[in-house]
Amino acid sequence: MFGVFKNSLVAYVSCFLLLEEAEILNLAVLPSFRKQGLGSFLLENLLLFCKEQKVEKVFLEVRESNIIAQKLYFKFGFKQVGLRKNYYPDNKEHALLMSLNLKK
Repeated sequence: MFGVFKNSLVAYVSCFLLLEEAEILNLAVLPSFRKQGLGSFLLENLLLFCKEQKVEKVFLEVRESNIIAQKLYFKFGFKQVGLRKNYYPDNKEHALLMSLNLKK
């Protein structure tokens, strides 16, 4: 899923589905388009799509320093379930492993 403004990509989300699980690979919004609800819109629609596909659990990793993204994920009900040490190759930053149970 993606957002386009004046023929430019300004936001997108990608995921990988495997049977009853999904992994969010990336959710990004250009800095000049942040705080307009695009991230929430994309995440909400991705989760709806996952439910339609009978996904039961969604996983993602987020940088330990990315507090804004963490707040977004917590708002949607994600929980931290682990820590991946030295996960990001550019600076060896840790990643929080988060999950959301969609099975109700």
